[in-house]
Amino acid sequence: MRLLDELTAFMKQERPDLLVLIDYPDFNWRLAKRARKLGIPVFSYIPAVGLGLAQRPG
Repeated sequence: MRLLDELTAFMKQERPDLLVLIDYPDFNWRLAKRARKLGIPVFSYIPAVGLGLAQRPG
């Protein structure tokens, strides 16, 4: 995947202190795996708001 490769190259070059991932777990978890291999800590947040709205009665 081109975007995944570009972001990996960016992380190698810039060496961020932390990778913060919000929502979209399918793509983000693949990116997180690459970040961890580079020694970059990862924080992943998936809000529960969308789940709550989907289960609201009425």
